[in-house]
Amino acid sequence: MREVMTYCLGDIPFPLSNGLDSLVKTNKSALLNVLECEAKTVQNHCVQAVPVDSPLVIDGMALLQTLKNLPATLEQLPKKILNQVISSALSHKSTRVDFVTDTYPTISIKGIERTRRAGKGSEVIKIYGKTQKTPSQFKKFLAHGSNKEHLVEFPFKTWQDLYLRTNIKLIISHGIHCHQLTSPDTDVAIICLRFSVAVPHLYFQTGKRNLQRIISIDSMVQALGTDVCRSLIGLHVYSGCDSTSAFYGKGKKKAYDVMKSDPKFIECFAGLGESFTASPELVEVLEEFTCKLYGDSSEEIDVCRAIQQTIDAPSPDGYGWSVKDGVIDVVWKTKPAAPEYLLKDVKCGCETTKCIKGGCSCLTNKLLCTDMCRCKDCGNGKDDNETEVPDDSSQISAVEDDLDFPPFSI
Repeated sequence: MREVMTYCLGDIPFPLSNGLDSLVKTNKSALLNVLECEAKTVQNHCVQAVPVDSPLVIDGMALLQTLKNLPATLEQLPKKILNQVISSALSHKSTRVDFVTDTYPTISIKGIERTRRAGKGSEVIKIYGKTQKTPSQFKKFLAHGSNKEHLVEFPFKTWQDLYLRTNIKLIISHGIHCHQLTSPDTDVAIICLRFSVAVPHLYFQTGKRNLQRIISIDSMVQALGTDVCRSLIGLHVYSGCDSTSAFYGKGKKKAYDVMKSDPKFIECFAGLGESFTASPELVEVLEEFTCKLYGDSSEEIDVCRAIQQTIDAPSPDGYGWSVKDGVIDVVWKTKPAAPEYLLKDVKCGCETTKCIKGGCSCLTNKLLCTDMCRCKDCGNGKDDNETEVPDDSSQISAVEDDLDFPPFSI
């Protein structure tokens, strides 16, 4: 069995695939929720406001995804985006804003995820000028990486001709052109926690509506510990993100708890990603972590898979089956078909024996005859047990007087 389980036994490895040739997805935001819950037990990690003049870093694509009441033409779109950026800076009393967006290369390990998101339909639309109409299906428009590239470049070119009548310094970053962060993306929060030592005094704004909050990254690091924060990127990627598969049936909380259970796992994930090639020692620890993730004490994946397929079950004898002379049989019931007093509820129909001879079924079962019997001139207690029911209403009234509760009326 151990040799067999060294193979994936299919066209794709099922623990890492949903069976439809795509990666197993997981709830990424669950990791941030776990970290916040743990931090709360140590100290309050949220603040009402950030210090004045703190730099504001805005996730540009996250802002574009949340735009509403879009203008009819693209000419007004850069101004609308800029108004929201400046409004955010003013509300947080920031004098510097970094508007940062992703790049979307044609060949990317995130391409599978972007293709999945665009599965309901997308179309490449090139932007030629300001008078061009804003795509009516804006969400589908943003589902294609090429469209995002064109849309991000368009405001950059427009903003170069604008004069900001404020004391706010706007820094625009896209690709190789080149602090509070505003983003709902858990990935950004994990990166902040990992590099908080190099970039201190970060505040992360996330959440929607009444769940919106500002997280002090420094407070989170102090509560969680620097070693754990150094390991978060490696854990986040290994347990499933946009470009890597999650383990089937295993979420972020389980992976985090297993990592926290052993310091060597924390150190392992802190080193994961430092080089493109993982060392044999790192792979060994990752194998052991994966086994623990599935509740097994093995240190090798193949051994763990073989054990998972072996059930140490007891004999079926006594568990709904019976085994006699090597033959297994079903035990249909462990009780009689009915209570004993019902099973012995027999009746006879004696006509000449007076129920005093062996032919009487009641006598055979050592029971007295009852009204159910059709016997005649019974000598087995039937006539002796008969009682007369009173018909006199006065007798009934006398009985009622002895009751502790009023009689029922019909």
